[in-house]
Amino acid sequence: MSDSFSKVVDTTEDNTSQLIFQPAMEITAHMININIGNNAELMKKCRLLHDYAAFIGLIRDYISQENDINTAVTLAINQAIRHNILKEVLSVHTAEVRDMILTEYNEEQHIKNEKNISYDDGFNDGKIEAIKNMIKLNVPKDKILECYSEAEYNAAIKDNRN
Repeated sequence: MSDSFSKVVDTTEDNTSQLIFQPAMEITAHMININIGNNAELMKKCRLLHDYAAFIGLIRDYISQENDINTAVTLAINQAIRHNILKEVLSVHTAEVRDMILTEYNEEQHIKNEKNISYDDGFNDGKIEAIKNMIKLNVPKDKILECYSEAEYNAAIKDNRN
């Protein structure tokens, strides 16, 4: 992620511009498991987060009982309201919650999207590697740019420095 926030730094005293990229910001993200049964301390401090995790747990339970997603969501909403889990939200916004869950999560579409992302990442990595190999073989930049974009060429140069 740090590469997204890089800045160009001039490394020469006479400004002949031997430029390198340095991170301008370092970001660390911590993933927290909010599934029911995890992070009890956090759940105790935030009732809304606890209730959300419980609600999602109910949906998963109903799905595991071989209900289709539509039925599982309906049963989970009804049970959550009966047990005072997100009661205020679910009572007023039942249709919106149902629609959000049903349109937000489509397992087949999710898997397809993940496959496409992985393919694109691999394809782009392959292009960068090809350019790096061409540079190693002293292929002139103008010849490389006949096959690849300037951005891809620059990414390969940057990757070579790392």
